[in-house]
Amino acid sequence: MNGFACRPLSPKIFRLILLVSFGSGLISGSIDSVFSSLIPETLSSALAANEAETSMTQIWLIVCLAFPLLVMWLAACYGLYMFRPWAPHLAIVVSLLAVVSFPVLGVSVSSGWASAFAEISNVTWGAVLALSFFSSLSEEFGAKLKP
Repeated sequence: MNGFACRPLSPKIFRLILLVSFGSGLISGSIDSVFSSLIPETLSSALAANEAETSMTQIWLIVCLAFPLLVMWLAACYGLYMFRPWAPHLAIVVSLLAVVSFPVLGVSVSSGWASAFAEISNVTWGAVLALSFFSSLSEEFGAKLKP
């Protein structure tokens, strides 16, 4: 017999992992704006020059993709936190749409800190998705479907 005990994961731990994903994603997306010195001036200048060449059509396309995706992501996070039955499926859709939309967003530059927080967010988001479908907590989402 191995030394590992497989205990059911508590909803509190699941929510903590979700909040870590959410928080680290927010930090990743904002840290370079708050601490602009994290990105070298040469890279900042090159990115600014690239952005100056972006057309209004491209900007509107990005906004039209990013805003609904952000709203869907917030809804998925809320639903996962509250164990709503639709939330795991919405989270999968949001994840797939995010991956597909990255090429449209164009070039990006991020600091090592932003990349580290993005990695934490991505790994914990993957854990949240896996736990919501394949752990004992998946029953929490399904329980809301039963009368």
